[in-house]
Amino acid sequence: ASAVFQTNAQTQTATGKSGNYKYSIERNSELKLKGTTNINAFSCKCKEQFPVQQFTIQSKSVKGKLEFNATYLYVPIAALDCGNKKMNTDMQKALNAQVYPKIKIELLNAEEEPHCPAYVHCNDNDSDGWVPAKIQAKISMNGYTHEYEIHVNSKKASGSQLYFKGAKRLKMSDFAVTPPEVFFGTVKVNDSVEIVFDMLVNII
Repeated sequence: ASAVFQTNAQTQTATGKSGNYKYSIERNSELKLKGTTNINAFSCKCKEQFPVQQFTIQSKSVKGKLEFNATYLYVPIAALDCGNKKMNTDMQKALNAQVYPKIKIELLNAEEEPHCPAYVHCNDNDSDGWVPAKIQAKISMNGYTHEYEIHVNSKKASGSQLYFKGAKRLKMSDFAVTPPEVFFGTVKVNDSVEIVFDMLVNII
């Protein structure tokens, strides 16, 4: 399983060395905010082309587990396209985008799991190279921050590229966000939403 965490940066951590590295998210990656209303389901796809960003691996990282410092992903709320202009506007208003224009995801640590937790759908027995991993992260929105454990599927692609697939369910009310209502209150968004990602990350 440890074959997944074997990029140039991660190889350094096996000897106890810390370092600053860069990563890019490839164009074919997807990041979505999914939810439901009292009528149907919706999906807001992030249209942002993320720039190259820096991440730092701490010296205490060990084989199979990485400890990060100052490693962030910023998601512009205005870049979330729900497929409906009115829905986009109402979602931005509900998330208080004028004051807090970005959702911040801070990566704290990541480690491979020997087995997939029973309550998580992942492909730990998949012969195609997918490995279950656990990520600890902080998510900040509307001025509030909460820490979460996120279970993902991970797979090494070519060279220093890694695939990550996963999802995390959140409650908007945990971030003091009132779920939006559209069409004069006839359509009401439910409190529970899910951040879904299918990402190809290139370590530079």
